[in-house]
Amino acid sequence: ELWDKMQNYSPFEVQQGNPLFTLTVLEEPYSDPVETPIYTENPERPDMPRVTVYRGPQWWAFSMRATSGSPQAVLLRTTPDFSQATLSLRPGNEFHVFALNNSLMLLYTMNTTALDTLAMHASVVMKDGKGYMFLGTSGTGKSTHSRMWLENIPGTELLNDDNPVLRILPGADGNPMAMVYGSPW
Repeated sequence: ELWDKMQNYSPFEVQQGNPLFTLTVLEEPYSDPVETPIYTENPERPDMPRVTVYRGPQWWAFSMRATSGSPQAVLLRTTPDFSQATLSLRPGNEFHVFALNNSLMLLYTMNTTALDTLAMHASVVMKDGKGYMFLGTSGTGKSTHSRMWLENIPGTELLNDDNPVLRILPGADGNPMAMVYGSPW
């Protein structure tokens, strides 16, 4: 039932191939790891999600809360190489779609960096076979800039409006070439 709320993944679905990682999703009670966290995100606003990172001898764990003051909503536990993960969801929490999206983004990012990729926070338009990335902090006008291109420059298309993926590949001349791709995020 959770997957039915994840339509943003349908353009990226493949029927065959070797997966980069596997994620098992469970709806079950759980608790934070007993270890001391190595990082706790302190968002600028109290209504923003909060993530706490833990590291054990054979795992990573990420505890996520919908807001700074809310109870823990999910726990993502991964192998050291991020190839296997389990996402435990507290029953009855509306934060599940956000947590699943962010867990998949984290696993994708960690498993593709060796393939010379970088997930960006940007808005990207395409024009004449080229991608134009607009970068900046939240609220600075990236999406507005893309919209202005779409409205005023004929032949412009939106590729991704939040989290595109940049990849460095060998070019035809042997020199590195940057490619930008859309993502489910």
